[in-house]
Amino acid sequence: MAQVALGWLPAQGRDIVPIPGTRSAQRVAENAAAAHLIFTPEGLDPIGSLLPNGAVGDRCPAPMMPAW
Repeated sequence: MAQVALGWLPAQGRDIVPIPGTRSAQRVAENAAAAHLIFTPEGLDPIGSLLPNGAVGDRCPAPMMPAW
């Protein structure tokens, strides 16, 4: 699922860049494999139907957000 998410993000526009985090070498390899995913418009449609308004919500709960 993470590979799909990492592959889907760049398909949203050239100004979108995923920045994955990981704690293991195995996950690094899995995340890197997402760069080889190519989504066609038809392939993006099912994902778009699941997220009709795009990603929504904060990244973290409010108390964990930085207070810059």
